[in-house]
Amino acid sequence: MSLFKGMLVAVSVLSLAGCSSVYSTKPIGEKIVSAGLDEWEGTWINSEMDNPVSIKVTDAKKGILKAAWIEDMKMESCEFQLLESGTWMFGNTKKDEKDNRYVWGRIKKDAGQIIVWVPDVLKIRELVKAGTLPGSVAEDGDVTLGDLNAAQLSVITSEDKGLLFEWTNPLILIRLSK
Repeated sequence: MSLFKGMLVAVSVLSLAGCSSVYSTKPIGEKIVSAGLDEWEGTWINSEMDNPVSIKVTDAKKGILKAAWIEDMKMESCEFQLLESGTWMFGNTKKDEKDNRYVWGRIKKDAGQIIVWVPDVLKIRELVKAGTLPGSVAEDGDVTLGDLNAAQLSVITSEDKGLLFEWTNPLILIRLSK
């Protein structure tokens, strides 16, 4: 399981009654985050994670970082891309090697901490059903967003349609060392 997916799943389990998720067919965001990526590098912890996570910038021009951690006595890693839309930053990683969909969430980086919020499945599902956002809803309740234009990204980043993220249970990573 990728770290980012793991983080999003952990937040989802804590905050959602069901097991459904929101995916996208392409990374969420309009512009690559390339400035200040060195501030992401280091070792990070969370009270709900058994092991620390090490993050390294692998391609600053593309906004790509790599995270590595130990899970079940085995080294695991994943790459994720940071994109922004307006003042919001999003983290995106492939769901898995066999699935071309992306797991994504809103990310905020402060001094010494990273905060991750997952999309609210119920609210995003309703926007897809209403045709406000392009996408589909699977029988299991998973939502997959299609290609989003600037106006549709604005729906996600504004509060015009309500708060579309699970604000009450973010995942917070605290920096241990650089």
